[in-house]
Amino acid sequence: MSNLNASASQGAPLQAQQHQIERALAMARMFVALVALAVLFATPRSAPQYADLGRLVAIAYAAFAAMVIIVVQTRPTTWIASRLTVHVVDIVAAVALTVATSANGPFFILFLPPFLAAGLRWGCGAAIATAFAAALLLGIGALVGEMVFSASFAPHDDRTAQFFVVATAASLLIGGSVIGYITDAVMRLCIESVAVASMVASADVRSGLKRTLGSVVQSLQKFFGAERVLVVAHDHASDKAFLWDTAPSSQVTGDPIHCVQLDNGELSPYIFEPHAAAFHALRQRSIDGARFDVVATDANGARLHAESWSLPKELLAAVGAFSGVLAIGFDLGREWTGRVFLVDPIVGSNRRRALSVARRIVQQVGPAVHNVYLMRRLRAEAVAAERGRVARELHDGVIQGVIGVEMEVAALSRRLSREAPHVAADLNRLNG
Repeated sequence: MSNLNASASQGAPLQAQQHQIERALAMARMFVALVALAVLFATPRSAPQYADLGRLVAIAYAAFAAMVIIVVQTRPTTWIASRLTVHVVDIVAAVALTVATSANGPFFILFLPPFLAAGLRWGCGAAIATAFAAALLLGIGALVGEMVFSASFAPHDDRTAQFFVVATAASLLIGGSVIGYITDAVMRLCIESVAVASMVASADVRSGLKRTLGSVVQSLQKFFGAERVLVVAHDHASDKAFLWDTAPSSQVTGDPIHCVQLDNGELSPYIFEPHAAAFHALRQRSIDGARFDVVATDANGARLHAESWSLPKELLAAVGAFSGVLAIGFDLGREWTGRVFLVDPIVGSNRRRALSVARRIVQQVGPAVHNVYLMRRLRAEAVAAERGRVARELHDGVIQGVIGVEMEVAALSRRLSREAPHVAADLNRLNG
């Protein structure tokens, strides 16, 4: 799953996080530009053949960094659309200052901000591409400097200088790759955290279990770009099984999720291979279309040997036509167990990483949904207990009133037995 797909599914929370990253990059750019300017004016003899050019570049870059800070703070939406242009300026400024001060100068570190920006904005591939572009521009700059200004990029003879340029370019490529890998991993964790926070926030007791589960499942469907999501859960207390099914992503319906109760024999196809905490089955080309390439992991994340697995026909019939299915098991205390099935998700080339991400999300969001269920059940039990108390009080009050009337009638009949025997007889008849 790519960062782009996850970004599109999260919307405003991820955009706010991206704005924070851009503000941090803008402040770092301003700091680097000011330090470069101060160093150039403090050590004017560091590179006499390019001293004037270096100062001009540093002044222009500092002014540009100040302008970027203003734009980021006042018009963040416009800034997001101009990231590529600013990224190019960062690379060109780093190359110009490095060439102006030679390879032994202090400005080689200026390449780190563009590498970080590329990795945080567009992923590992963009950071590596930035490193290639920086190495190419650095080589061109060194060649132009030697041809036009007759000054070598490195203080060595020609043969050694060429090797030095190649070594510098290789260092840029290695540094860009490492930084890109780290920033890509960090951004994936950030996107995952935003997704989990959004799903947990949608777990509202006031909305009820069905609506909460529908909101969470829809967010999970968008995060992985799945066509459908099926949730199978078994309630051990009542020995009942339920199936929640979402509508296909291409269809917009009023009810996001539908629930049906499964018979006892219909649960086993969904819970086959119970020792597998998660698996991804990719359909392979065959005559009957029943062969699958399965990657499975246990509860500890270790890979299982799933070459001999075969998906039950009942499961294939329930899921329908699909190219791949990702399943994640869950266990909510001693009450609920089940699996979440993502139909045709976007998992990318690293299927084990997709399984790990899916497991972490389900493990973190599952308890929030379970709490909604427990709160609704507790509220229902409290309402039932209150109704019983009110009924008992009403019943006891009526009985006590009737008994009091009977006692009054009995006392009155005794007083009237001598004075008005016929009235006393009627009272005794009414009193039973």
